[in-house]
Amino acid sequence: MKDFASRVFIGSLSCFIAFSNVVNASEKGTFSTSVGTQITYDDNLYKINKDSELIRQLLTEYDLSDKVSSVFVSAQMNWDVSEQNLLADITFRDNKYANNTQLDNIAKAYSAKWNWYASRRFTGFLSYKNDTQLANFTDNLEAALLASKNQNDTSEIAMYWQLHSRWKTRISASESTTDYSGESLALNNKNTIHSQAELIFESEAKNSFSLLLSQRNIEYENRLYVEGDTTDDEYRLSTVVLSSNYQLSEKSRITAQVKLRKLTPENITSAQDSDFSNWGFNVNYNWQPTMSTQLNATLVDEITPSQNINTDFQRSRIARFSALWQVLNKVYLEFEGEYIKRQFEYNTNTTNELDIAAKNTYRNASVSLVYTANEIIELQIGYRFNNRRSNRLARNFDSNTTYASIVARF
Repeated sequence: MKDFASRVFIGSLSCFIAFSNVVNASEKGTFSTSVGTQITYDDNLYKINKDSELIRQLLTEYDLSDKVSSVFVSAQMNWDVSEQNLLADITFRDNKYANNTQLDNIAKAYSAKWNWYASRRFTGFLSYKNDTQLANFTDNLEAALLASKNQNDTSEIAMYWQLHSRWKTRISASESTTDYSGESLALNNKNTIHSQAELIFESEAKNSFSLLLSQRNIEYENRLYVEGDTTDDEYRLSTVVLSSNYQLSEKSRITAQVKLRKLTPENITSAQDSDFSNWGFNVNYNWQPTMSTQLNATLVDEITPSQNINTDFQRSRIARFSALWQVLNKVYLEFEGEYIKRQFEYNTNTTNELDIAAKNTYRNASVSLVYTANEIIELQIGYRFNNRRSNRLARNFDSNTTYASIVARF
């Protein structure tokens, strides 16, 4: 399965390069770069319960708080040629830890996308994304302590066909892989094939309604399932989605999805099927009450592959609110608060006595002040509070993070 999307991407790219050669050539585009630096202080870098004597003993060789110095550079391209649009983006970030030098790393991300146009009725895109960074401390402490990097690759192809002035269809296929750099974590490397088919209706007022059929086949390629295991080597996540995107007024819009989903292991017996709900949703409300203020509220119930190496899937129920306020001509104030309940399933080490990561609750809040000195220079300072409470007391934590950054764009 691993090369499926890559072959589709290369084959389609060759076809449309040939197509674009016979179209009248006209080119225009933009190219931009940015460089910057950021200083971050975290009083609980490992996101652990610092009040636990056992935790302190286990991590006695680690500094639990740290200052991280980062330098980053990025470049972006947006190029139109012969009715085709090409996008590219690349970013490198060098992170240095004052105390935990074993965590020093270079994170990188790059992407390319081709928005192709064959005719008024037939359009689509081809894309590739790669993102490599240190494992997440919040829900993947074991991997982060090993200084393991996560590499995520995604290739995707999508085609739109305009059936009627108000109706169109979308068909897409993608392949994504997640690889850990640590050899001891290779059992968690996974490959996902995601296929979708969607029927979309768009009204004259640009409101849209759609029916989407989605299936993800997720395979852990380094695993071999043995009868009686509590984790599988392959899963299928099937979803039916009803969506609406509706303009309530000139200043507000709501997007809503209702999902019927089913997560099915390939080999695990029905008695050990997950107890995740078959119903989910995603509701987003955006409101701009004034020219200088923008508010956003989101409610989500979703199932995704887990970031925790001890589990395969997680169900997240999220309530999030954010606000952006232009205080002065060049000064912006941003705020975000969120509440998350997360349930993990298919635990590698689950027994009646040991539940590695069953249920966690998160409360997070952040505030930042952005000053755009001119078209080139942007300054930012910020603070973030993170809180987790779990049915495993050792996983409870509070952390406070402050940062300051400066970015120059050319």
